[in-house]
Amino acid sequence: MQVSLPPAPVQTRAKQVQFDPCVGVGDDLVTRVGFDPGSRERSVAEGDTGTFTTIGCQFWREASENGQYSASGLSVTSSDLNLDHYRATPDFVVLHSDPIGGHDAVTYRTPRVPNSCAASTESPDGTFTIDLSVFPAPADLTSACDEVRRITETLSTALTPS
Repeated sequence: MQVSLPPAPVQTRAKQVQFDPCVGVGDDLVTRVGFDPGSRERSVAEGDTGTFTTIGCQFWREASENGQYSASGLSVTSSDLNLDHYRATPDFVVLHSDPIGGHDAVTYRTPRVPNSCAASTESPDGTFTIDLSVFPAPADLTSACDEVRRITETLSTALTPS
C-alpha cells in the first residue's frame, strides 16, 4: 500500500467487522479495476452506529477524452449488514440478485444518488459492497452497473486468503 491511512473506526458491537478494505484490497486489485491505488483514503461513510458497523475505503480515477473530462469514485466497504438489508430497504432499487464471483449478491441503485450503482456480496462479516459513482453522471447508468459487477467480482477475491 502506497499511502498512510488512519486506523479503522473503533467498534462497540460484540461481533466485530474483521475485513478492512483499506488494508485487505491490494494495490494490484485496485489497478486491475482501473483505479489509482495512490488515491486510497478512508471512507467518510464508515463507522460504528451501534446498529451496524461499516469499514470502508475510497479510490478515484480521472480521464479526459476528446476534450471531455470524467471522474469516477469507488467506495469499497465491509459491513455486518446482510443482503436482506438491501433487498428490504425502500431506499434501494435492486436491479439483479445474481451471484457475483460465486457469492450471493445484489446489484442496486439508490435513486437519491443518481450518479451511482452498487453491488453487495455475502462476506464473512456480512456484506462486501462496491459503490461506483460517475461524474458527470451519464443519462443511462447501465454501463456503470455492468462495470460495478465486474469490479465487485475482481475485488471480492481479496476476501479469500491466498
